Amino acid sequence: MSRKKVYIVGVGPGDWQLLTLKAERVIKDADVVVYDRLVSRKVISMINKRTEKIYVGKKPNLHIVPQERINEILIEKAKENKMVVRLKGGDPFVFGRGAEEIYGLVENDIPFEVIPGITSSISVPAYAGIPVTHRNESASFHVFTGHFKEGEPAEKLDFETLAKLEGTLIFLMGMKHLSDITKGLIKSGKDPLTPVAVIERGTMPSQAQLIGRLEDIAEKAKSGGFKPPAIIVIGDVVSHQETLSWFTNRPLYGKSIMVTRARAQASKLSSKLENLGANVIEVPTIFIDECELLKDDIYKLKNLNEYSWLIFTSVNGFEFFFKKLLDNKIDIRSLVGLKIAAIGKATKSVIEQSGIKVDFVPSNYNSDDMIKELLPNLNKGEKLLYIKGELAKGILCNKLSQNGFCCESLITYKTISQPLEENVFDNEVDVITFTSASTVNFFYEALSDDKKQMYLDVPCICIGPKTRESAEKRGFKNITVSEEATIDSVVKAVIDNFGGKNGH
Repeated sequence: MSRKKVYIVGVGPGDWQLLTLKAERVIKDADVVVYDRLVSRKVISMINKRTEKIYVGKKPNLHIVPQERINEILIEKAKENKMVVRLKGGDPFVFGRGAEEIYGLVENDIPFEVIPGITSSISVPAYAGIPVTHRNESASFHVFTGHFKEGEPAEKLDFETLAKLEGTLIFLMGMKHLSDITKGLIKSGKDPLTPVAVIERGTMPSQAQLIGRLEDIAEKAKSGGFKPPAIIVIGDVVSHQETLSWFTNRPLYGKSIMVTRARAQASKLSSKLENLGANVIEVPTIFIDECELLKDDIYKLKNLNEYSWLIFTSVNGFEFFFKKLLDNKIDIRSLVGLKIAAIGKATKSVIEQSGIKVDFVPSNYNSDDMIKELLPNLNKGEKLLYIKGELAKGILCNKLSQNGFCCESLITYKTISQPLEENVFDNEVDVITFTSASTVNFFYEALSDDKKQMYLDVPCICIGPKTRESAEKRGFKNITVSEEATIDSVVKAVIDNFGGKNGH
């Protein structure tokens, strides 16, 4: 079956969560993805590893790959019987040159589809608390490009007509000509006191906005260092911004939080932090993978009836244990009669979501406290299976043995150091989150000597005493331990680090 087809896809204004479901589906299914600089890293991370990625990034006045060559790439790749996805910021038909790219496809009889994206002309003002229409002030809105062909002046715009429009005026890609636009409108009769907003990096965690009037906004933007990508909103609706502002009022707005979990597990923590306004920098220092079971390990799995208790140290331990049961065709009914101990509320929650009751959860997880709380629940002669990761120490098993119980270990997963992008440590960071001792250790080992001096002073949130212990050994100076060993508790600790107030 032929896969020859090109999808012209709008990815929206910047916030990856505004991507449409259809866009996500074709991105994940593509053979080739062609993208530019306005496509977020989160969207890029959705691309399948097998997919060919072609960067054709554009900056103002700098086209790394000319438009003509982009058109050729789409045609060439489609003729190789490949499904090609062309990602474009915003909507491909709103000053996105999507039509130009499609004409080349039509001329070569290449099938195509257009997947619209949320245009920045309405979404960015919304993120700034500005409605583009309002029944009392603006019954229409008008979108213009502020970007012109080389050598063309801003006077190409019909300012006489624009100044007479009663609706909201929205200029995309107009920062270079902001002064010309405002002067042209005033000269043509627009009230110099008309409210104006300039919104930079709209819908992104680093969004910044500037409010002024037609007569002074250009000077304010210049002195404030505002630059592309930004949009300009002109009209009385801008006056609602102070009341309707929400994006910059969130508790972690303006703060950069580094998440060091394995990439497969980082999404829950990252998502919660992003929804609170944080700029999340994912640094997946570790990769979690299953362990090959030895002959003795398989014997333990097949003879679970020899044990009275199973002890799970983590969500990973349980999930890989369950996978090993299925891989070895072991009936889940072999768990009947076994008592289950789970370390941490998160582990307990995942186990019980699988329909298995948890009998014991320690109030604190350190080996001494856990032994004190667990021993009264054990009967003489009971045998326990301690299910853990490769890096977990055998302290708990040793202490149980010292108290007269037989405790055996089963290692179901291993933690592997993950290669990191070279520039990941160039970011300015307000807080680092560590969810295990291994994330601390691998993070520290990945730092160059000069970066160690910088990052050891950054406040860090640790998910438990073992993680804190590792952070202290590595020399981190400003350490906070979350109240509970849960993601929600880590998020709360991050917020509390900033006094629970707006981070801006």
